[in-house]
Amino acid sequence: MKMLLLALLLVAQRVPSPAVQVGTITGRLLNEDGSPAIKVRVSAMAIPQNANEAPTLMTLAETDNTGRYRLTDVLVGRYYIVAGFVDSPTYFPRGTTAARATPVSVTANATVANIDFRIEKPSTGVTVSGRVIAESTPSSGTIQVSLSGGGGSGGYTNLNVPVKLDGSFEFVRVRSGTYTITVGPAPIPEQRTVVVVDKDVTGLELRIPWATEVNGRVAVEGGGPIPNFGLSFSGGNRQIQAGYYQGANQSFRVTLPEGVPGAPDA
Repeated sequence: MKMLLLALLLVAQRVPSPAVQVGTITGRLLNEDGSPAIKVRVSAMAIPQNANEAPTLMTLAETDNTGRYRLTDVLVGRYYIVAGFVDSPTYFPRGTTAARATPVSVTANATVANIDFRIEKPSTGVTVSGRVIAESTPSSGTIQVSLSGGGGSGGYTNLNVPVKLDGSFEFVRVRSGTYTITVGPAPIPEQRTVVVVDKDVTGLELRIPWATEVNGRVAVEGGGPIPNFGLSFSGGNRQIQAGYYQGANQSFRVTLPEGVPGAPDA
């Protein structure tokens, strides 16, 4: 009996923990042209108390096919509502810096509705597109375009897309930065530098030049054993390494693009 009374006293003396106070934020996100921003991340960001404090994303959601989002279980407090890349978000109601943001206050068991705003290009990335002009058909493999580089807080990017039947290609949601774009397979993959800022990059043209296969043999004048040798073809601004050959292997085969002469340097 005494043990039962002691247990009841201990239960009665416990201080009940307060219930977590949360609310909800809803709204719609649009692109710059007014179309729905689809499958874009929207977050409630705790407002930093000082300049040295890193921003913290408290909760997040993804927009649906109409651009609408719903942030649930947001702790009571004041927040910035942000959308897009974590390192370059768009703030509600406009701009990509906190200086242009308007805080949103969340109260317990209430919904803050109509937090609508438009996302800016740096927050979702831009489109890089163009076409491939194939003067010759690769002997094997699907033609692909590669985009690599970027840097900055977004890190290094390495993307690949297949070329469509009409020769067009497109990269979407590319972050700001400096990239190298390459098309292949090709005898010499053409490389170009692409600088991405805040606008779509369109009209790029990449070429797969006409090419032919060159076969031959290496012989030593007057006879004698064939030494080990490296073989390259050069002409204009191009140089192709055809490989390194052991002495017993006297024949070579290399694919050369238009403009490279057939006279090898051994």
